[in-house]
Amino acid sequence: MDINQLKTQAEGDYLFPTDIFKNAQDAYLLQNDYAGRGSETTAIMTYAYQSYLIRPHNEEVATIMEKIGIVEMHHHEILARLILATGGNPMIGAKGEFWTGANVDYATNLKKMLINDIAAEKRAIEGYEYTIDNLNNKSIVPVIERIIADEKVHIETLEALLTAFEFWQS
Repeated sequence: MDINQLKTQAEGDYLFPTDIFKNAQDAYLLQNDYAGRGSETTAIMTYAYQSYLIRPHNEEVATIMEKIGIVEMHHHEILARLILATGGNPMIGAKGEFWTGANVDYATNLKKMLINDIAAEKRAIEGYEYTIDNLNNKSIVPVIERIIADEKVHIETLEALLTAFEFWQS
């Protein structure tokens, strides 16, 4: 397998809605996806940390982690725009707490990183599904579904990396 061919983003555009109305509950829901403990902020910082740690040992894997982090940055920007459109303030924090670097997964073993990243991506999808179920601004749903599509690609890519290294197989 050529790991350089692994995808880090789903196909299709992010269709930003134009008919969003102010709604504090929606801003609150989006804020948790944006900058809560298991948020895009956490994903960005985790993938950045991992790419730095991995790069001296495996440039290709480090580049994939970096590219996933860049996709997460795009999600972060989209969520900030949605929070603003719903009348919120995209502060780096959620649920009354500022975001902290303690939210980053600091695993140093590549296998553990990948396992933890897969679990984090699955939790992110669950969080987005909760947001979709509770949004008042239903026009936001397609852009959140597009973000979920990326998270699913991340899971596929991370699972492929996990199986690519034969020495992990027992």
